[in-house]
Amino acid sequence: MVRLRGEIADDLAVEGWTVKPRPSGSGVGETVAFQKGATTMGASVFVDRGYASVGGSGGCVK
Repeated sequence: MVRLRGEIADDLAVEGWTVKPRPSGSGVGETVAFQKGATTMGASVFVDRGYASVGGSGGCVK
């Protein structure tokens, strides 16, 4: 999550993506979302549970 919110988010922002970090909460996990036009992608990491959820929607991503 440190890389996702840091260097990866910075690289995507340079390419025109909007970076939307979301605060973590009880049972929510660490979350960050990215959007460019109609395309979205994001990840939630649940360190205490040992898993992550990654998803997205939209057209072709370049």
